[in-house]
Amino acid sequence: KEAHAIYDAVVENEGIALDAFENDDTLMAPRFGPMRERKIKPDVYALLRPYLINDLNGALTYYAMAATKRAAAQKMFSVHPASIKREWREYYPDTPEGEQEYYNDLNSPTGRIKFHLLDALHSGRIDQETHDRVRGVILESYFGRLGADVDPGWKRFSSLMVIYQNVRVLGFATLSSLVDAGQVLWRAHDLKAAIGAINNEVISKSSREDLKNMARLMGVIQDDVTDHVLNDQITSHFMGLSARKWNERFFRAILLTQWTNSVRVAGLAVGKDFLQRHANSNTAESARYLRELGVSAEQINLWFEAGQPINDQFESVVAALHTFVDEAVVRPDATIRPAWGSDPTYMLFFHLKSYLWGFYEQMGRGIAAEVRNAEGAKKALPIASFLALTLPFAAAGYEIRRQLSWWMNPPKHQGKEGLDYYFELAQRAGYMGPFQLMLDGYDAETYGQFGLTAIAGPTVDQFSDFFTQDLDTFLMHATPGLSQFGAARAWLRE
Repeated sequence: KEAHAIYDAVVENEGIALDAFENDDTLMAPRFGPMRERKIKPDVYALLRPYLINDLNGALTYYAMAATKRAAAQKMFSVHPASIKREWREYYPDTPEGEQEYYNDLNSPTGRIKFHLLDALHSGRIDQETHDRVRGVILESYFGRLGADVDPGWKRFSSLMVIYQNVRVLGFATLSSLVDAGQVLWRAHDLKAAIGAINNEVISKSSREDLKNMARLMGVIQDDVTDHVLNDQITSHFMGLSARKWNERFFRAILLTQWTNSVRVAGLAVGKDFLQRHANSNTAESARYLRELGVSAEQINLWFEAGQPINDQFESVVAALHTFVDEAVVRPDATIRPAWGSDPTYMLFFHLKSYLWGFYEQMGRGIAAEVRNAEGAKKALPIASFLALTLPFAAAGYEIRRQLSWWMNPPKHQGKEGLDYYFELAQRAGYMGPFQLMLDGYDAETYGQFGLTAIAGPTVDQFSDFFTQDLDTFLMHATPGLSQFGAARAWLRE
């Protein structure tokens, strides 16, 4: 009954037949315009209140986000009238319901994808199960609609727990992210050229501001872009607006936002140098690099000659730079992680796992591509160079963290000497990708944990700790700040 009342108030026009004239104000007599306005009665408004955004800034932000996403999807994936095929109508039942579904898909912002899927289904290139999964699960996850019917109470609880866990376990996350600098250097495939580009455009104060302005204009380091990257990488982009804002404040407080912006600016400088170098090279390797980025040498040279403008004329060059930066600084999103990882229902279980998939898909596949294209003994170079450029940063972050956590007097490494130490660094840097979950489950018993809960996110893991740890230990690890400082915990035990 309550659902019907809300539906009638939001969708219906209180029984007034004005739909035929809704786009023609000349047919409306003076003062009859307000009759078309939706009127929500107090009892219905009370039912809607928990789902409403009550502040003007929040309403405008939500509207702008929704409108922008809709416009972007409409531009890229909607059906253009000139591309409509007559046979498409035959894919739907010859009933009023089938006709309505056809027109819904025709006007959908993702209509082009839906009709291509139907073409593939009816031509035998995919089966019905694949079609239904892509359309009903994968597309919904890509566009942020998977799990839209999640219980609001559960989503609110999950969001609060994610914020709590971030504050509890990610106080030193910026140190763990030092490895990003090594990834930028490796992505250039030429250490000397990368360092030269950073020195010329980032270290030099005069050119640094110009580079930052270009990055902002391109959207490489706008605050909302960085916030989006961090929310997708560390938490979930399907949290409520307020929860995301608290997350973003925390990321700024630990300097993670500032560090990510700095590395992305450096990535842009290296990316520009990368494009220019390979545009002026006639090797097969350079042609492959540019082909992978979707840009030609001619377009790059014209862009530099024109003064590096950011406009639609050089859209392919700007897109190539975006791709380069996103590949150098891991940016996981819905197209990389498994579909269930984009469902807010499972937010707590996928928490802190997006980076594992992002590293595997972006860095891991990039390394594999370089190995495939190398010959003979040179096949080892991509892996060796990646480790040589990133492990020092991983080690620096790990050791600085230990020094801070133990108030400059850390204990000796326990059982982590030689190769074991480097393996520990590799795990902390995310090198294992999704396989890290297997390692966490395997090592769970060593740390007094259950195998399944150890891989199910920090909230579930902490819940199991309540049953396996003594109360003092549990409370100390559950307290934000205290959980990050081993010296403070040792002092309290004494």
